[in-house]
Amino acid sequence: MKGVSNLINKLKCLALTFGIVILLFSCNSSPNIELVKTNLNEDEIYELDYSDSYKNGFIVPSKQMHNIDSFEVSFKVSNYKEDQLFYKIYYQNESYKFPEATGGIQNILANENFYGSWENTERAFETIKTEDSLKVTSFFRITGNPRNESQFYGVNSHKDLIAEEKINSMMEHIESNEVWFSSIVEKAEKKGISAEMQLKLDAIWNLSNDSKKDPVNNKWQRNLRVGKYSLLIVVTNKEGLKSIPNYIQNISLQNKNNEFVNPYYYFLYGNGKANSNTNTLLIQDFITVKATPPITKGIYVDYNSSPFEDKSYLNKYVNNSKELFSSASFTYHYSHQANTKALMNVPVKTNFNKEGYSQKEYNENLKLTDNYRVKTYFTNSLSPGRTFGINEDRKALWFKNPGNTTNEFKKENVGVKTRHGFTYGKYTFKIKMASLLTSDNVWTGVTNAIWLICENGKWNTRRICNKGGFMPYYGAGKGEKRIPQTTYSEIDFEILKAAEVWPRASYGDELERVEPKSNNDKVMIACTNWDMACLQPDNFSTGLKQIAYKNNTFNIHRWDNYYNALTSKFPEKNDVLFGGEYYYFQIEWRPNEIIWRVGPEKENLHVVGYMNDKVTTIPNNQMLAVITQEFHFSEWWPMSPYKQENIPFSKEDLNGMLYSLEIE
Repeated sequence: MKGVSNLINKLKCLALTFGIVILLFSCNSSPNIELVKTNLNEDEIYELDYSDSYKNGFIVPSKQMHNIDSFEVSFKVSNYKEDQLFYKIYYQNESYKFPEATGGIQNILANENFYGSWENTERAFETIKTEDSLKVTSFFRITGNPRNESQFYGVNSHKDLIAEEKINSMMEHIESNEVWFSSIVEKAEKKGISAEMQLKLDAIWNLSNDSKKDPVNNKWQRNLRVGKYSLLIVVTNKEGLKSIPNYIQNISLQNKNNEFVNPYYYFLYGNGKANSNTNTLLIQDFITVKATPPITKGIYVDYNSSPFEDKSYLNKYVNNSKELFSSASFTYHYSHQANTKALMNVPVKTNFNKEGYSQKEYNENLKLTDNYRVKTYFTNSLSPGRTFGINEDRKALWFKNPGNTTNEFKKENVGVKTRHGFTYGKYTFKIKMASLLTSDNVWTGVTNAIWLICENGKWNTRRICNKGGFMPYYGAGKGEKRIPQTTYSEIDFEILKAAEVWPRASYGDELERVEPKSNNDKVMIACTNWDMACLQPDNFSTGLKQIAYKNNTFNIHRWDNYYNALTSKFPEKNDVLFGGEYYYFQIEWRPNEIIWRVGPEKENLHVVGYMNDKVTTIPNNQMLAVITQEFHFSEWWPMSPYKQENIPFSKEDLNGMLYSLEIE
């Protein structure tokens, strides 16, 4: 009881804190609002419930997680003369929002903020009858797609697994169409998979995108945001209600310009502020929401949308069951860089940790001509469960690039990713990844990557680029026609052995820079935002430029006006990052900036990269978190001291372990 009493007192203090705001809005005829109580949990941190969220999106609060199934808010109304009053409750994410107004002028970007009210958006202002003692109690939940936007209605690809008999029937239908089936055979050849597998993939895609199905509200396509939420209580009388536009009373509606309007702007800065018959109570710090994807719930393997055929490694933590389809928070990541380009590699296998690989050996192998090399491709595992899984004792997710123990020569990627997307957040990974250098500081050829990637779907478009448009697809270059909107977005940590310096053409003076000898035992932490070359930022630039953040200055680089990404590099000792049991990597993705941090503990991180919306276009669509240990071509990183084709194949497994991921 003491805890509840303290919470109520705290909320009353918050209400009093905003008493100045109330006075600003008040006149003799407007009612005053006083918060009485809520049913908030004492810890005030609301962890997201992952149990059924893949199908239906997240809901806060959750009966299972928080022991309440909705927020209860009670308030009293005083200083009124009318026989009838009306009220409405709004909420808004405060951690990741655009300011509602700048200099008192509406900020259009604030309409992108995550705000809502009651789930039934048709439910406008509720009536308060003055004979009811004027103590009002209301209930609400925070859910995805709170404006019930039409772009998120459609077939729910997350709802259910498609029955095998339906898949087989569709495969037969496609196979009977000679032209259709021929196109599938051609597609399979290009991807290097069997025609039967491609036939199945096309059948699933057609069933998943059946336009005849009844559209549903895919709340998971606009999941709620993590961080702090505010609460806005609005009370008005009959006269005041008449002047409140329909698109403010019903947040699913748009104004005459076909735009949503943020009710926080309307009531705190706009016409609602000047409405003498209306009053508001703003509780700035209402609740805090956090996401911690549960690792031990397993890794779902979707055989219906991948070229996987081997099921021999499946286990209780890695499988394609209905249970994991619903509850798993991770799935595999299939690298599309695999099998795209042949590599003439030195025919050498080594145990990097025990046998090592020296500078002398590397230099000797440089002399080998193609006649003495092996032709190979970067590959992905086709056997789920062989290269990733769950360590039950450590409650961690393990992953590995498998060692070459047969006569084959393979450089095999490994990757996992989350299944639940978010927009914005502070992503903190507690992780152990494979060492990248031998004892003689030769690169192992692996790139350790921790990154965010867009969810696929036309529903997940980014904000329009108003200057030139975006490049049309990942990797598009000069000569390609730009487009106003794209779904592609990506924010990366890529850690590898590369040069800290750039080619001389990247510098304003075009003078050659020499790599510092002090970087010999260091790897580069490359921080990249894939902005798809939108020219809109005020300080969009090419070549090497600098950006300041607090007491730090970072070099940021773009090859040309068409290059899809902006990158910075930060040198760090390999043993510091990968020599211990774990290390922390953090991406803080905000509406107007991205901050990259690393450190030995969550409370002891330092900034290694920074960008803001003055130099790059910050993505505003929904993304998944990805972890990969994969092989990259050295030419992606000019001036790299080592070439991939001169790096041996590993005889040992290159192991990694994810201990936790927190999104705050």
